[in-house]
Amino acid sequence: MISCGITRHLMLCLLSVVLSSFINGINQSVRESSFESIFRFTNRVIHYRILEEKQMSNPGKDLEKIYKLDDHSEERLKDFKTLWSTSYLISIITGAIIGGYMADKVGRKKGLIWSNIFIFIAAFFTSFSYRFGSYEMIIIGQILVGANIGINSCLAPIYLSEVSPIRLRGIFSSVYVLGTGLALVISQSVITIFKLENWVYMFSSVIIPSILMLFIINECPESPKFSFILRGDHTKGQTALQKLRENSEVNDELYEMKVEYQLIQRSQRLEFQTFLNDYKLRNALLISMTVSMSQHLTGITSVPSFAKSVYKDLSLSERSQSYISIALLTISFKISLIFAILVERLGRRTLLLMGLLGVFCALIFLSFCIALRESLDVLNHLNIITLFVYIILYSCGPSFIPNFYFVELFRTDCRSIGATISVVTLYIVPLIISISFISFETNLESYVAAVFAVLTLILWIIIYKTVPETKGKTIEEIIYEL
Repeated sequence: MISCGITRHLMLCLLSVVLSSFINGINQSVRESSFESIFRFTNRVIHYRILEEKQMSNPGKDLEKIYKLDDHSEERLKDFKTLWSTSYLISIITGAIIGGYMADKVGRKKGLIWSNIFIFIAAFFTSFSYRFGSYEMIIIGQILVGANIGINSCLAPIYLSEVSPIRLRGIFSSVYVLGTGLALVISQSVITIFKLENWVYMFSSVIIPSILMLFIINECPESPKFSFILRGDHTKGQTALQKLRENSEVNDELYEMKVEYQLIQRSQRLEFQTFLNDYKLRNALLISMTVSMSQHLTGITSVPSFAKSVYKDLSLSERSQSYISIALLTISFKISLIFAILVERLGRRTLLLMGLLGVFCALIFLSFCIALRESLDVLNHLNIITLFVYIILYSCGPSFIPNFYFVELFRTDCRSIGATISVVTLYIVPLIISISFISFETNLESYVAAVFAVLTLILWIIIYKTVPETKGKTIEEIIYEL
């Protein structure tokens, strides 16, 4: 066993989750880089379907001169954007609900394994979408991938928090979101450098990490807490723990699991109503939802729109825009990795508050620059710098802490429900923003950043007053502070 507590089996658990996170990162990158190509394909499919329908009722006429490809492209683009983003986010939310159910029904490890079924079916639909001239098959493929991401977003933090030692729980639990960031950097760089345009193959490439993940996770044990506490199989739970620690002396962790097991046995049968009636559980749920909301109410979902506006003002080429985007992604990943490593020293609460306060200041300055950019040309260049500062500060805590903080607030028997509600909250916020942002941006123009700044400040105050520090604490100690 390695002195710091990282063993071979623990590393295999980490690697399997990293590979599952690559599905999210690769898919997200391809969605962004290939959106225009996919829309052009969709527009052509719809156009030729209309022509075929009209041709049947008007035989012999040259309808292509009457009904042109670009006649309704703007309306279709708006509708397709809405369908593209909302269907994907709704599928992730649905996947999170499925993931919460699977966590307790089949186990954390088996849930992660079974989620890959969605990837194989999605690859089939995407692979044949172009050949069959069906944009619906692309949408279905993305819905299936979204379901996989929702399941993994729920199960991966639970699994890693339950297999890792307390002193490494923070960095291990944040591996899923860090892996997504790394996959974004790699895939975006490959697409830009090699000028890849075949979105059929790029979308289907998510099957590669899925297959590798299945091979590796078979070597990993099930969560000891799932076996010991939820299934009551103490022998299997102890064996899994000894395998993970590569040590037969695991008495301290076994004692903690026995205490939690006895506590759960004495408690009333867990139902959703229990969350509403029990003060501690209700408080934990509200705190985890608040922390989850902090990831997207800071305006990160709207950064691409801000960036495009800045690029347009500076008359940057598409190539230059791509390289700046890669630079932003690389900085975000590196800063998140650094602070994920430091999270056990500095604490979750401290990093989250520090990041949110920095983001608030960056948003205020950004709104000032956007409002006055027509008067002062130099502010257009400052906007780029401010975007980089914003990303750095956001990556200090808000980028990764909301993705795992929720697993530390709940007992093992409540964790799946708490995780489900937190992950649903995590993705329902960008869903609402994506639906409302176009009209929101049109009506408020340069003050959009200021609106997100106000929301960030409100979140900072709520988190400062209500969110406890969970660093290095057992579940009993955390519940006591709620």
